[in-house]
Amino acid sequence: MARQDVHGFGRISAAVSAAPVAAVLADLSLFGALPMPGEVRFLVALLAAAPAVVVAVCLALLARSWQRAWLGSAVVGAASVAVMVLT
Repeated sequence: MARQDVHGFGRISAAVSAAPVAAVLADLSLFGALPMPGEVRFLVALLAAAPAVVVAVCLALLARSWQRAWLGSAVVGAASVAVMVLT
């Protein structure tokens, strides 16, 4: 029997709400952690924001279950907040 590709409500809601937030948090932690002058850090973070959001949304939609989609977003968000607090 072929696998049925059905995006459940949990994966779609993670892709719409949690994944972009996690990507923006990761981008903010990148901005704070880079050892470069302020203008270069800003430029790198600005250029990395859009691809990070796109990758996060795609990964949330490609997760096997809604639990993995939300857990992945939560782990990335928590790691980003930890980096921001520690730097």
